[in-house]
Amino acid sequence: MKRKNPYITQTIATHPRKRKIITEEEFLVMQNLLLTLQTLSQKLVSELKVENILTDIMKTLGEALGAVWVNIWELTPDGKKTYIKQGYGRKGTEKYITHSRAHPIQLGTAFIGRAIKTKKTWSSSDMWTDPHLPRTWVKTVKNQHFRGIVCVPQIVESAKVVGGMCVYFKDVRVLSDFEMRLITIAANQAAVSVVNANIYNELIAERDKTLATINSLNEGIILYDNENRILLLNPKAQEILLVQPKDILGKTLTEEIFEKNVFLKNLYEISHLTISDYETKEYSLEEPSKTTLEITAAPVLGTGHLKIGFMRILRDITREKEVDTIKSKFISTASHQLRTPLSGIRWALDALRGGDEGRLTETQQILVEKTYKTATNLNELLDDLLNTSKIEESGSSYIFREYDLLSLIQKIVKEFSVQLQAQKIDLILNKENKPIPKVQVDPEALSMAIRNFIDNAIRYSSPGKKVLISLKAGMDYAVLLIKDFGIGIPKEEQKFIFSKFFRARNAQLLRTEGSGLGLYLAKSIVEKHNGRVMFESKENQGSEFSIYLPLKEQEKPLNKKLPNK
Repeated sequence: MKRKNPYITQTIATHPRKRKIITEEEFLVMQNLLLTLQTLSQKLVSELKVENILTDIMKTLGEALGAVWVNIWELTPDGKKTYIKQGYGRKGTEKYITHSRAHPIQLGTAFIGRAIKTKKTWSSSDMWTDPHLPRTWVKTVKNQHFRGIVCVPQIVESAKVVGGMCVYFKDVRVLSDFEMRLITIAANQAAVSVVNANIYNELIAERDKTLATINSLNEGIILYDNENRILLLNPKAQEILLVQPKDILGKTLTEEIFEKNVFLKNLYEISHLTISDYETKEYSLEEPSKTTLEITAAPVLGTGHLKIGFMRILRDITREKEVDTIKSKFISTASHQLRTPLSGIRWALDALRGGDEGRLTETQQILVEKTYKTATNLNELLDDLLNTSKIEESGSSYIFREYDLLSLIQKIVKEFSVQLQAQKIDLILNKENKPIPKVQVDPEALSMAIRNFIDNAIRYSSPGKKVLISLKAGMDYAVLLIKDFGIGIPKEEQKFIFSKFFRARNAQLLRTEGSGLGLYLAKSIVEKHNGRVMFESKENQGSEFSIYLPLKEQEKPLNKKLPNK
C-alpha cells in the first residue's frame, strides 16, 4: 500500500522562491475557511432583514472557528461608548444585551473598547493570564467559561468605525493569520450590511412618505416613465377619471386600449396633450360628469437632474369656472348697459367739438377734448371687458379655418401706420424666403391677439425705436416673433404679466391709461388655437414675445360641433 503523503506544498505569493510545507490538515482548515468566506458573501445578497443577516454571519463564523459566542457591538449616539447589539451562540444572550445597553463600555477600555478606538484588532489567546485584562475581571471571565477572545473594529467607507465584533473561545486559542483575516472580513461585511440596510430602510421610509403625501393630495396625480408607461395614479385621479389602477399601471395607453373602455378615453387624451414642462392647460371631461380640469405638466428628475419621467397634475376647477362664468356674464351685461349712455355722451361731446352747438372758448374746447378722450378710454375698457367675457364663456364659439398667416399679419401691420407715424416708431416685418404653411385659425380672434401684442410694443417704445416682427415655420409650429426695444418688464413682475388687470410698475408710470387686459386676452386667444405664448424681457432694454401656432394636423384646433336641437 502506498502511504498517503501528510504534507502539501504551498507557494507563498509574496516571495516566489520560498515554499512553505503545510500539512493536509492545515490545508483542509484553510479550504473550510474559504468556503466560510464564500458563505458569508452569499448571506449578504440572499437576505434583506439586517437582524437575519447578522445572525447568519455570526453563526457561520462561530461554527467555522469553533467559537462559543460571537457578538456585534454598536456605538452609543454620542459615539463615546459601545454596547452589544446582537449575539449568537450563548444561552441568555438577551440578558447580556440588556445589561450591556444599560452599562455600555467606554471606548479605550476592555478589548472591544480598545479595538474600536484604535481601529485595530485586539485579541488574547488566554484571557485568564492576559495582562491587558484587569485582574478584577478574571473571576468574571472564568465564571463565563471564556479563555480566548478576538475583537475587531467594524470599518466602512472613508475608514469610519461604526462598531465592532468579538469572537469568544472556550479554551486557549492561538488563531492563524488567515483566521484573523476571516474575522476582520466578516466584521466588515456585517458593518456593510447594517449600513446598506439603514440606507434601504431610509429609502423605503422616504418612498412611503412620498406615496402617502401623493395619495393625500386633493389634486389628481398621474406619473409616467420616459416611455409613457403609467406608473402611478393617486386616489384623487382615480376619483376624477373613474379609472382603476389595475387597468392601466405599467401600460402605455393607445387608441385600441381606450376603445375597449370608454373611461380610459379621458386618460388617453390627458396623456397625449401637447403641453410643455410646467405649462398649464384646461381640459373638459364630458364623462363621467361634465368637469373642467386644469392640467399641469411637471418633469420628474433623477440624479444629475436627468429626466426619468413626468407627471400630469389634475386640478378640478369646475366650480371656479362656474363662478368666472357668472362674473363674465355680469360684466358683459353691465358693459352692454353702459355702452348706450356712453355712446350718447360721446355723440354729444363730438357735436360740441365740431361746433354744432356754437363756437367754444379755448378753455371750453380743452375741457371738451379731455372729456372726449376720457370717454374714448372708457369705451375701450368696455370693449376689453366684453372681449374678456366672450373669451371666458365656455360656450363661446370660434370658427377655425385654414388661413395664410403672413397675409393676416400684413393686413394688421397696415392698420398701425397712423400710430407708428405719430409715435415715430419704425416697424419692420421680416419673413422667410420659403412659404409659410397655412394655419388653422379664427382670423378675427387671432387678429385681436396679434394687435394687442403689436400695440403694446408700440405704446411702450420711445420715439425713434424699432419694432421687429418675424414669421418663420418650424417642424411643428409656425412662430410669430414681436420684438421691441422699449421699457421692458421688471423681472420681479414678469410672472404676473398675463394676469387680468395687471400692469407693470414702469408701464403705469409711462402711460396712466390702460385696462391691463390686453396680454391676458391675447394669450387666452392663442391658447384657444392650441398654441402657446413665451416671452423674454429686460427692464429698459425691451421685450420679445413668441407666438407658437401648431402645424401638425392632430394638434390643430377643431370647430366644436353644435348640439342637436
